Amino acid sequence: MLVMKNALRDYGLADFWGFWDELKERARRKVTNETIARNGLAFAGAVSMCYMAARLVQGVQSYVAYSY
Repeated sequence: MLVMKNALRDYGLADFWGFWDELKERARRKVTNETIARNGLAFAGAVSMCYMAARLVQGVQSYVAYSY
């Protein structure tokens, strides 16, 4: 963010668009289908683990209430 502020202050708006295009191109090259797939699988795994943990807690609570 500071780099963008400095670019605007020093060179004006015309140079900012070049900087913005370069930033978008760098992001486009970095984000690939492999990265998207890996992050999607990691997110799905995290959601599944949270769901299983919630079901486990619910089961333990019902078992304790039944035992009591």
